[in-house]
Amino acid sequence: KKNTSISEFDYSTFKLPQNSLNKFPRGLGKGHDAAVLGAWLAEEMQQLSMDRMDGVFRDIVAVVKCSVCASDSFWRTIYGQGIWIPRAVAQQLVVDGWKLSDGYSTLASLCSKAGFYGYQVRPKVHMLAHIVLDIQHQLMIPECEWILNPAINMTWSDEDFIGRVSRVSRRTHSATTARRTIDRCLGLYRRQWISIFSSSYK
Repeated sequence: KKNTSISEFDYSTFKLPQNSLNKFPRGLGKGHDAAVLGAWLAEEMQQLSMDRMDGVFRDIVAVVKCSVCASDSFWRTIYGQGIWIPRAVAQQLVVDGWKLSDGYSTLASLCSKAGFYGYQVRPKVHMLAHIVLDIQHQLMIPECEWILNPAINMTWSDEDFIGRVSRVSRRTHSATTARRTIDRCLGLYRRQWISIFSSSYK
């Protein structure tokens, strides 16, 4: 199950600096939030006209458009597949993954040349490259007709569970946090168990 905390798209969603053009938007750190934001952005970029843009902006926006669309295709494919991905689909994943990685590096270079400083190469882009490499290494085996989906390593549900426990603990007294958090969580799990399996469960 994938949950998102996004309710609308505004400056706070993108973490855009409102008073400075010398800093780039930090975006989102939560996995599925980033995927939802990327899908929305890909749709918006497809409708964007670059006819009236200056040369430097046209080049940058063109790379953004290509990179965002590659990202959307990459993640949609991963989410849409099961544990095993057909070889042909995995090959397209590699193409889209490297387009995104290369596009990010190209944007950093173009922005630096244009004097738009503040571009950050995030560690998560490095991790994306490892995902693509892992798929690529499996494809190097000719007999391998099915590729293991990297989504099996995603921990969004685990992170969401940790967040729930944290919210429960904040409702307890500091002197009895450990014991009362366990009590509250057990009560929550019991209610969920009853709602799923039987109203007569005791």
